[in-house]
Amino acid sequence: QCHCDKEYSGPACDSCSIGHYSSYKDETTQICSACHKACADHCTGPGPKACAKCADGYQMNSEHGCMDIDECQVSQPCTKDKFCVNTEGTFRCLKCDKACDGCDADGPDNCLKCADGYTDKKGVCVAEKDPNSGKLFNMDNTRYITYAGLVVATAIIFNRNWIIASVIGGIVSVYISFTEYYLATNVMDGGLQPKLEQAFM
Repeated sequence: QCHCDKEYSGPACDSCSIGHYSSYKDETTQICSACHKACADHCTGPGPKACAKCADGYQMNSEHGCMDIDECQVSQPCTKDKFCVNTEGTFRCLKCDKACDGCDADGPDNCLKCADGYTDKKGVCVAEKDPNSGKLFNMDNTRYITYAGLVVATAIIFNRNWIIASVIGGIVSVYISFTEYYLATNVMDGGLQPKLEQAFM
């Protein structure tokens, strides 16, 4: 028995294999060519109209033969955080923009809903502006400026009297420790005033 190329089959390799059709034949020669990718198994000639059966992802059309199925239109195959892109014979699920909580296409202008931290502005989800981002004297900046000032003052005094500087340095350390403890145990709103937590019974 002959060892046939993939296009041919039979004891003498004189027939076309599954997925191939006879594109040329004479008394001594036969050429077998691959069926269109829309075909499943057998076909009678080139193109999707010659398919005996359609491959997965295609459906038979009476006029055009096996045509691509748009899975994105027929169903919703992707999860909420991804959008569907149809490709020939199949589809792909691509991740939504970070500004979106669900989307139907790429970009912040195709969100079904804006994600947390984003707001809808004329149909586009944009990042919400931090109300304290433009303030020079917010809670963090003021605290660090105060600490720096105390350290500089202690260093100046140290050059004149190390005993007094040691005492002041100790007081500064206690002050910084107390301040950080207070901030860690109280809810702050980012401004210069603490926000008291209300306990509900």
